[in-house]
Amino acid sequence: NKESFHRYVESTIFSTIKNYNMIPKNKKIGIGFSGGKDSTLLVLVISKLKMKIKGLKIFAYTLEGWGLEHKNTFSYPKKITKELKIQHKIIMQRDIEKIFNLNTTFQSFFRYLNESKEIKRNEKTLVLAQMQRRAVEYFAEKDKIKALFFGLNKEDLMSEIILTYTTGHKSSSLPVRGVGSFTY
Repeated sequence: NKESFHRYVESTIFSTIKNYNMIPKNKKIGIGFSGGKDSTLLVLVISKLKMKIKGLKIFAYTLEGWGLEHKNTFSYPKKITKELKIQHKIIMQRDIEKIFNLNTTFQSFFRYLNESKEIKRNEKTLVLAQMQRRAVEYFAEKDKIKALFFGLNKEDLMSEIILTYTTGHKSSSLPVRGVGSFTY
């Protein structure tokens, strides 16, 4: 049933965080939060950790200017983080231009990438996902965050959770990896 599945998703995320010691000593974690289904799930579930871990500080990072914002969708992260009392930072286009030392506006770069016939679709997706990750890392470093959570590959994440839930086969935990000084 629906409630059982919700509990299963939460327990899978919680056990992964616990098993991989993903809460650093300074108890600061960050979440890439677009307001989409996958990142909203992460924010809602991970925010429940505040009740379990005294002193936990959660930061949510939203990127402006990816050409995907709908006025209501973009305001959703602000609303949710306010309700959950999570610190929310919006990374502006000018920040992205500075981080990547772009010699054009981010919108021009984004448009070029999307319209380019020479760049394959999966390569475009990879470039944008890496840019998102690096932009969040840039601000997370300033906030002294060592653990970051993203919902960028929801197909892999949710297919693993659903497969395990529906078949009853135990899987390992969710994918965890280290990149530089961060744990994901």
